[in-house]
Amino acid sequence: MVNAKSAWLNSIVVPTPPAAQAAKFLVVVMDDMSYGHLAYCADEAEVHKTVREAMFSKGMLDAEHLKELNEIVHDLLKNGIIEFEGDPSIHLYRLPGGAT
Repeated sequence: MVNAKSAWLNSIVVPTPPAAQAAKFLVVVMDDMSYGHLAYCADEAEVHKTVREAMFSKGMLDAEHLKELNEIVHDLLKNGIIEFEGDPSIHLYRLPGGAT
């Protein structure tokens, strides 16, 4: 049964935008309406940038918010999901072929 499922999953072809072809990560930022906003990221620095843009307004972050952001990105890279009480979650997927 597992082999049939694996074969089926491997047979799925999903068209990907050019940005996704070099990506190692897919970040899905959920919004309040349960829509997922996708960001293809080539490396951990882009993941950091994406999470920052999703969580904080533009401009400089003070030391406390920068520490919070770094901890969130670390946990996201480790666990693949960050859930916030009362706020939408952020998901991270490692893409096949990416050397992470």
